[in-house]
Amino acid sequence: MPTYSLPYGRGTVEFRLPDSILADVILPPEADSIPEAQFVEHICQAIAAPLGERTLASFRNARSVGIAINDKTRPVPNDLFLPPLLNALDELGIPRSAIRLFIANGTHIPMPPVEYVRILPQEIIDHYPIVSHDCDNETNLVR
Repeated sequence: MPTYSLPYGRGTVEFRLPDSILADVILPPEADSIPEAQFVEHICQAIAAPLGERTLASFRNARSVGIAINDKTRPVPNDLFLPPLLNALDELGIPRSAIRLFIANGTHIPMPPVEYVRILPQEIIDHYPIVSHDCDNETNLVR
């Protein structure tokens, strides 16, 4: 029986399939990684010159800002993505209290606040309101 290995969370899951099951392994194309400093530089450039017609400056007079982020099931480097964005919003004069992070759990169980450190730096947890979305709570949904 061949052994297969799949990325899962921060690790891998290994399993075997009987020879009677035909399986193809389809892998994504290899991607070059870049050093963290260059990664943050690219993020800052994207914030300064986004695709499309609107720039971040067009939100200067926004009364509130909502930012959706992935939950703990998606390994997203929020510690690299969010600080440049939050700094740019601060430079526009948007107060931290007007910026809310929404953890997009989909149909996963909402994350309790004690688990926020799994996906966010403590500095962000300490200074921004965070809502872990609950798809089963119909009072916070709109049709």
